[in-house]
Amino acid sequence: MRRRELEANKVVIAFLLSMFLLTVLPVAVCGAVNAANVEKPTQAELLINRPKFIYSSLGKRDPFMSLVSGEFHGEGIPGLVSVGDMELVGVLHGGNVVLAMVEDSRGRGYVLRVGDPVMNGMVKAIRKDSIEVEQTFYGDTQTVVISMRSKEGEEHEK
Repeated sequence: MRRRELEANKVVIAFLLSMFLLTVLPVAVCGAVNAANVEKPTQAELLINRPKFIYSSLGKRDPFMSLVSGEFHGEGIPGLVSVGDMELVGVLHGGNVVLAMVEDSRGRGYVLRVGDPVMNGMVKAIRKDSIEVEQTFYGDTQTVVISMRSKEGEEHEK
């Protein structure tokens, strides 16, 4: 009986081995032959035939638009002196013309006349030792008086 089992096992093993050789081995050999014969694409072909990416912006917001809306007031109009940053240096009288010489904290000088614009307002009056500036913030108008220094280091109330 043992001999019959060995013979049966040999037949099954031979059958499985022949099936493997007839099915798997030719496919592997053909694949290896075909892979060897295929030319690799050049760099230019890879760039031309690469997958295309197309962005659809339909229904999406503009990524370059500001998330915050409204009017922005940065440092204001260039060239306008800020009243809080202004120091009266001198007043010039000449005929009918009165000029005020002011300086900002950066050392830049400005010559102002009555009616000249300043940050958020305009020069209302120029006196011999002070100037009046009318400013408007959020619809509220106020008058600011900027006085000249009487002596070195002393300041009048603003």
